[in-house]
Amino acid sequence: MAKRLAKRRAPRKPFVSEAAIHMQVAGFLRHAWPADLRHWHTPNGEARDARTGAKLKAMGTLPGVPDFTFILPNGQGAFIELKSQSGDLSDSQIDFMAAVTALGCGYAVCWSVEDVERTLTKWLGLFGRSLNARTHTKGPTVDPAKEPLFAAPDSPQQVGGAEHVQRLEPTV
Repeated sequence: MAKRLAKRRAPRKPFVSEAAIHMQVAGFLRHAWPADLRHWHTPNGEARDARTGAKLKAMGTLPGVPDFTFILPNGQGAFIELKSQSGDLSDSQIDFMAAVTALGCGYAVCWSVEDVERTLTKWLGLFGRSLNARTHTKGPTVDPAKEPLFAAPDSPQQVGGAEHVQRLEPTV
């Protein structure tokens, strides 16, 4: 009797929602981002009823604005858009990216808190600055000793002719 060999499936990586990634990044930034510099989250996402959507639009909410905005040591703006492993940039996000990178702002698309850490380390390093020690105290966390939830791309992906990760040049 021949033994039947069972096919072994590769273990699936757990799906992590974009909201969970936002909370991980917010927790990371509370401790890691230098206290003398500013950053904020712009809550453009989430489902809203038509009335609230119309009110926000009338108040100036713009489509495509990235999730996090950072003011760097020289006053330059930089933006990070977070995506889940299955997320793609919308047309309005691509348009926003093209507009701000043309003005010299930094822009990156990140899929994990580790991607955010690498991006901010690079951007702050251009000004001789660094992040504070990495610590997590509240909310969902990522254990760097374990396999990352998502692998970051080895090279910047092309979207609409622009690189996701733009290099910032310090301005005087």
